[in-house]
Amino acid sequence: MTRYAKIIELLITHGADPNALLVETRFDPSNTALEVITMVYKKYASPEFERLQKMLIERGAQWRNEK
Repeated sequence: MTRYAKIIELLITHGADPNALLVETRFDPSNTALEVITMVYKKYASPEFERLQKMLIERGAQWRNEK
């Protein structure tokens, strides 16, 4: 987890869009970067991903209002 967290942290700190959206496919629903990071954090209770979640929010990531 630490290795993945470091890669994501580098993307965020170098200007990745905090509200980036993964487009829905026939296999997966659409998700924002914040939603993906939160899913990983909830599944593995990884402190690195909790930190990434906070970092995204500090940089303007917002929760989507699902219909």
